[in-house]
Amino acid sequence: MGLVNVKNVTNGKIGLWKLSKNDDLEFAQSICKSYHPNLENYKSDHRRHQILASKLLANALFPNVNIYQNKYGKPYFNSSREHISITNDRDYVALLVSSEPCGIDLQFQRKKILTISEKFCHTYDSVEKYTIKRLTKIWIAKEAMYKIKGIPIILFKEHLFVNQFDKEKCIGFCTHPELKFKCTINFESFENYLLAFTSEIKSLWFLEIYSEILNKAKNGDKMWAVLIDPDKTSTEQLGQLIHQINYSSCNFIFVGGSQLFKADFDDYVKKMRLLTKKKIIIFPGDNSQISSSADAILLLSLISGRNPDLLIGKHIQSSYVLKKSGVSILPTGYILVDGGISTSVQYISNTTPIPADKFHIAASTALAGEQLGLKFTYLDAGSGALHPVSIKMISSVRKEISCPIIVGGGIKSYEQLENAWLSGADIVVVGNAIEKNSALIEQLDSRIKCNWYYLQATISLEVKFTL
Repeated sequence: MGLVNVKNVTNGKIGLWKLSKNDDLEFAQSICKSYHPNLENYKSDHRRHQILASKLLANALFPNVNIYQNKYGKPYFNSSREHISITNDRDYVALLVSSEPCGIDLQFQRKKILTISEKFCHTYDSVEKYTIKRLTKIWIAKEAMYKIKGIPIILFKEHLFVNQFDKEKCIGFCTHPELKFKCTINFESFENYLLAFTSEIKSLWFLEIYSEILNKAKNGDKMWAVLIDPDKTSTEQLGQLIHQINYSSCNFIFVGGSQLFKADFDDYVKKMRLLTKKKIIIFPGDNSQISSSADAILLLSLISGRNPDLLIGKHIQSSYVLKKSGVSILPTGYILVDGGISTSVQYISNTTPIPADKFHIAASTALAGEQLGLKFTYLDAGSGALHPVSIKMISSVRKEISCPIIVGGGIKSYEQLENAWLSGADIVVVGNAIEKNSALIEQLDSRIKCNWYYLQATISLEVKFTL
């Protein structure tokens, strides 16, 4: 049969070869001699045929290009910048060629997988029913992820996790301390075979989103976020709210609440993920608010208080769950500021906010957080605050630290949002006011777009004056 299909995919293409008696195995032995040089050591004629068919497939896609193997057996083209991955099962061989690191795996669906699932499945993998097809998908998804790196220190059950399944794809995470990455894994099926492949890789932890925010902050590009509390915005209301956000200039969606009584947090974030392509950042009210469906989490250390649980205690309790989730981590110094009313976060955290007129205390607290290595500072007057964090306090903190500043609590109008930006905030968060009136999103967005050039010019002049 030979070459049966060539398909273009993101960043590359896939070739599929069916083994046949007509395969020119003699020619196959004369090419790509660096690939499985000890071919004669394989006892199985069929296995030797699979390897030779891999050479024929590679030659059909890229004539005269040799295949090599590194010390772990991972294939590569020595004379090309392209990355490759090879898989075979029964009578088929598939090869993925990509401009990015990639992995591919092919499996015939077998009942045997039901008996070995405990060897590669983890409770963190999203498994609704242990069917042959679902388990095969998990297996080939992890195989494809493994082949991206191809290093034996990566263990299927301990380091590789998959979730967010649909018919055509899932999300995969590698949480090995030295090899963290996140990827989209695509599925294809034919006959009784399942094929998984990936060439869309993103580094984990805070690097991607952190770099985006840091670059915008350095360029003076101001950002804003909408905070959604799952207990105050039901799943029925969520669709309309997200729709409004999607069509706005809002940069991020924050999600979280002081305490959740009604909603399952992970399910809620999964629903959000299906509704938007904007980046979802968890603003956790406690250590149970973790979801791999989010893009990042603000890992808050309440540095304005002296509650040890919220400085490090809760972080220890959730560290392994957070690691397994694969969500990007944004280490954040969280500073509560008196907003003129007792808020839920004050009560739950059992801490006293910094008085609104004690600017030097807020500034020194933020500076200490930055010196400890925290990458963000969050000044929060609390949900429903009568007064937002003052211009003087934001500017005082801005003078002492270089890391991005997030400001939230009590923002009810564009004027308050703009004042926070002009005082030194990089991201302004609006939450409670939108819960009461979602039309505020459109109002804010309209004013932001209208005043954008004026705002940028003002910030630019202030930066030049400061320098």
